[in-house]
Amino acid sequence: MDDVELHERSLISADDDAALLRIVGELFPELFGFSLTPVPEDALAADTEVGTLFVGVLSDFVISLELRLPGRYRATPELLAYLNEENAGSAFLTFSVLDDHVWVSASIDGRPLVPIHLARVVTYLFQAAPAILAEVTPEDG
Repeated sequence: MDDVELHERSLISADDDAALLRIVGELFPELFGFSLTPVPEDALAADTEVGTLFVGVLSDFVISLELRLPGRYRATPELLAYLNEENAGSAFLTFSVLDDHVWVSASIDGRPLVPIHLARVVTYLFQAAPAILAEVTPEDG
């Protein structure tokens, strides 16, 4: 979707959280060139070059974006210190270790949904992943 189209559709309203998730799913092919597929827990997901992206709506029109990086990681003091340092320097993203995976997370307000905001936050997720992967070593790698 080019900037003109994004500007023309700058605000999108949804009636409820389920409708918002459906709208977000419809925007992804236009914004990023790939589709999201339904997964359990009323979410959408896609395997990407930098990890598996999960998209959901938490409640009250808050869109949750979770990028699970490839590989398995042990939550060592060094890894946790590195991720804490990254968290301290990030305004939009949160870095964590859960179930032996490194996650990059963000959320945006979807009431109303501003497609350009969604595009920017997802772009930040995708830009942060390679930098994190360059600094951490998976147990299985």
